[in-house]
Amino acid sequence: MLLLGNKAADERLASLILLCLRRPEKPDSVGLALDAEVRIELPLSRTEIAQFLGLTIETVSRMLKRLSIDGVIAVESGRGIRIRDRAGLQRRAEASKVRQSP
Repeated sequence: MLLLGNKAADERLASLILLCLRRPEKPDSVGLALDAEVRIELPLSRTEIAQFLGLTIETVSRMLKRLSIDGVIAVESGRGIRIRDRAGLQRRAEASKVRQSP
């Protein structure tokens, strides 16, 4: 539910990708430097991601493309995602905090 709060679509998706990075079956990604590329398999389809985040599948696809164009991630075949800029992904996930601060 925290993902749905007051976050924009790209913030929700970035938060979900970061959550997937921290899954117990991906322990090798925890200690890596923020600039190290990490490949993950998303546990959900785009349709399931859309439903989980309260978005449309088109919006999920658009946000994945935007993150890819910006060099934050690379979308691979199937459910594969390569995180190219973990710090940038973290900034995207927390962007609403920056907008809300006084």
